[in-house]
Amino acid sequence: MTKSYLLILFCTLFFVETWSQENSIVSGKSLDKIEFGYSTRPDIRNIYKNFTVRDTLTRDCPHTITCSDFYSDRNSIWIKELGIVFQMDQKTEEIVDKIILFPPFKGSIGNFQEFTVGKTRIKELYQRDTTYKITSTNVKRYWMIKKDLYKFLVVREKNDPDYPIEAEIIFERKIIAVILNKDWSYKRAEKCLKPIFSPKDELHRNCYTQVLKSWIYKIPILPMDDSPYKAVEDGYWKRFHPNHKIKEEGNYKKGVKIGKFKHYDESGNLVETKNHIMGYLKIYKWWIFLFIIFILTVFLVKRKLKQNNS
Repeated sequence: MTKSYLLILFCTLFFVETWSQENSIVSGKSLDKIEFGYSTRPDIRNIYKNFTVRDTLTRDCPHTITCSDFYSDRNSIWIKELGIVFQMDQKTEEIVDKIILFPPFKGSIGNFQEFTVGKTRIKELYQRDTTYKITSTNVKRYWMIKKDLYKFLVVREKNDPDYPIEAEIIFERKIIAVILNKDWSYKRAEKCLKPIFSPKDELHRNCYTQVLKSWIYKIPILPMDDSPYKAVEDGYWKRFHPNHKIKEEGNYKKGVKIGKFKHYDESGNLVETKNHIMGYLKIYKWWIFLFIIFILTVFLVKRKLKQNNS
């Protein structure tokens, strides 16, 4: 029985270690199969289904792992066995926006930069690449060794000199965390965008148009600090669940739903079809109002003429 337990323990440790060794980072793009700006919480749960996946909140610190209450909390997923925290975006609270690595994470950046959080020393990083830049975090708790879109953090001691600092001073210190950020350098289309949560092979694009925020913006004498226009849905739109299954589809006209809209459950099955007839009334309300005024005017004119003739 003891041998069986030892065998199970060995296999478990071997599996976790093997998984860790396969962690490959593409700067600004991905950690293994998890992609910045695309992968969602359901994706993480599916990929790491053999591990304990916990929902949590983490502070959205811009350059470090600890910061004040001034910064907001983000929905996050923590995989303690692997030392990975996935932080979600603020808009949808579902898409991976940042990844933070803690002990016992082990992986590599590209084809050359292997490291283990909690074990690898700064000296080992510089032996492979001397182009790293060292700076201090805003709370002066850590030294940050950064390149491209990833940052290695080490403890900043009380007797350390002020910034700038020579790399040799912190050579023997171990990495305590790594922050991975996504690449923001891509150019977004201004009018039509790929639907959020959509599958990778989705070709449809959701389009926008500009409309006045309010009728008050038509008064030219009023001072306005911001733009009088806002972007709203226009044309045929598709929305998706975080698991990349279709959620709803239908037509918009200047931000208003018109005609038939199909709604689907999280498995992609059609559950409801709604007909938004009132949307036409909302869009063409001024034309309808003017038409009614025209009819009333014609009626009153005819009535007046009839009275005069009599």
